[in-house]
Amino acid sequence: MSIRSSSRVRRGRMLKGFPVTIRRMVIALIAAAAALFVAPSPATAVKAMAATQTRTLSCAALPGSGSYSDPRLIGDVTGPVVVRDCPALSSGAGFAVRYFRFNLPGQPSASSAALIYYPQGGVGVHPRLVWPPRTVKGSTGGTGYLDQQGYTGFFHPMGDLWAGNGWLLGAEKLRSPLNSTQTSRYNVLITP
Repeated sequence: MSIRSSSRVRRGRMLKGFPVTIRRMVIALIAAAAALFVAPSPATAVKAMAATQTRTLSCAALPGSGSYSDPRLIGDVTGPVVVRDCPALSSGAGFAVRYFRFNLPGQPSASSAALIYYPQGGVGVHPRLVWPPRTVKGSTGGTGYLDQQGYTGFFHPMGDLWAGNGWLLGAEKLRSPLNSTQTSRYNVLITP
């Protein structure tokens, strides 16, 4: 696995500046999340979920439309949360950005992160963290890159954020790569 800065470090070099704990946490959680989607049996998936105490939600079942004013509601994030199988984002459509609202009841740990990931070869979906009405971490500056076990994704470390209700995670389709018209279906992982 490699985690790289999408803007400052060339492809193939490890991201400097992120603590080793974040790298290890992302490796373990993406492996557990991947097991949920490619597990050979339900028993294997249950074991993977129990091992990480991950709460798994279906994107389609979340209340809210996904707009800024009516985000999909995740609720309290007290342990790892995976929102799976989110619909693709399309250029020119009403949802080139989809928002998820979550609460951080406690101070995030140094290894906390918000990750958006999708199958390798898919078109990128980028995260943005918002404390309304202000964007705290945009979809380009400082975003980390993940490439692990058939999945690719982008993430923001959250250890420097504060506890509170009403955080928004935006899943954004950027103009590039290749000026595509639609992203891949994607998953969201938030760890407190």
